[in-house]
This record gives sequence, C-alpha cells and structure tokens, in this order.
Amino acid sequence: MVQVACTETDTAKREAMVIYIGQCMRQKNLVWNKDQESGASRIIEDIRILSNGTLDCEFPAFQEAMSKKMELKKTEIKKKK
Repeated sequence: MVQVACTETDTAKREAMVIYIGQCMRQKNLVWNKDQESGASRIIEDIRILSNGTLDCEFPAFQEAMSKKMELKKTEIKKKK
C-alpha cells in the first residue's frame, strides 16, 4: 500500500491513502501494544521511513484523522474503568 501511495500522482487520492495507512498502523499498534500508545508522531515517522521520505503526513486531514483516533482510544479506556 505504501508503494502504491508513493506512485500516486493525484494529491487527493494520495492523501486519502496516507490517512488509510496511518489508521491501519494505528489500529495494529493498539492491538499489539495495548500497554503503551506510540502516538501520531511515531506513525508519521514510520510512514516516512517506509516510503523513503516520499510520503508526507503534514496535511490537515491527516492530523485530524489521527486526533480522532486518539480521542476514540481515550474514550474507550474511560468506559472500561
């Protein structure tokens, strides 16, 4: 998926792919690392590494999507207590 996003020329499609990749990474991180949350900065760093610096996560829609995911996680934790 990262390789496909790297070759996408349409900016809107590329950003949508980056958001989807970030959400998938976030979900897998929460499954495998329940005790510690790495946060959006780690996901941004991993996307840059996997794309060899080709993909950029510094656009408002990505930041908003990662914020929503973080808020969901905090809400879920409060409900479990």
